[in-house]
Amino acid sequence: AGFFGKEQLFDAKPLVERLAAEYADTKPATDQSREPGLSEMQEAVAALGRFITVRQDGKGDFTSIQAAIDAAPANSLIEIQDNGPYSEPLTIPKGKLRLTVRGRAGCWPIVTSSGPARGTNCLIRIPAHGTTLERLVLVQSAPGGVAPVCISYGGRSLSLRLVAFTGALDTRVIACGTVSPFAARDCIFLVRGASAHCHLTNCLVLRGWTFVYPSHVERCTVLGANLRNAPTTLTECIVRDIEVDGEVSGHRLRGCLVFGHVDPLISRDERTLAATPLFVNPVALDYRLQEHSPARGRASDGGDIGVRWTPEMLQMCRIALELRARGLIKF
Repeated sequence: AGFFGKEQLFDAKPLVERLAAEYADTKPATDQSREPGLSEMQEAVAALGRFITVRQDGKGDFTSIQAAIDAAPANSLIEIQDNGPYSEPLTIPKGKLRLTVRGRAGCWPIVTSSGPARGTNCLIRIPAHGTTLERLVLVQSAPGGVAPVCISYGGRSLSLRLVAFTGALDTRVIACGTVSPFAARDCIFLVRGASAHCHLTNCLVLRGWTFVYPSHVERCTVLGANLRNAPTTLTECIVRDIEVDGEVSGHRLRGCLVFGHVDPLISRDERTLAATPLFVNPVALDYRLQEHSPARGRASDGGDIGVRWTPEMLQMCRIALELRARGLIKF
């Protein structure tokens, strides 16, 4: 039930199957007052596809991420169980509905355009609907063609969590062939941003991000953005150098801390403050807040505004610093 409550359904599936096979007549299984009940858990895991593992040492189901994607039915989970690097451009076709590709806990698989994939214009193409990417480091370090991107997205309901986007200076995070929104949580964006309708939560946006469709940015640290054709709202963010392109009204800052240049066309509420945020060490990619930062304790829940740094996010930053030291990326 603990796995079920956290929506870790692939982790719950073998437990549910064993409970149904061996303990179906026991009180915990037949008690109608229990939430969730056995029948509810069985229904939730019944539609799951395969749990597929990828390892370069040959001890998983596949040694290639793309081979695992090609073999996966709908609703499957592909878990990469080492750091790689995986030098292979990926495509998640339309028929691969609700596919999750994630790194195993403790691993940070790197998908890169260096090595055999050198010259790849796009690291991951996603025409499919319902894709989730989690615990990955995308390195578009040796791109080819015009306007290289980490992700080309043409489906619906793309979700990103704990994904670091890095690469050459002219790389963009995402190219979008649809107005369907995507959601990103706890991500690190070290390359230029998307033009898609998006919802960013607890993300570091280090370089200029262009917002074309209506978007919501919540508790992020945004160091450069261009707001264009539709209203964008930034809530409890730390923001710097925000421009408005054109005369579109409706852009809003709610409970933010602003520094640098912020276009006067963007409305601010009474909780928005102009001040220096006092980051620990931006040169070393350490955007945590110093003890006396004015951003501390200003959020509506009593916490800090801007990114709330998790151990996993700090680890992504350390990986990015290592990649920069090796000359693979620039920021």
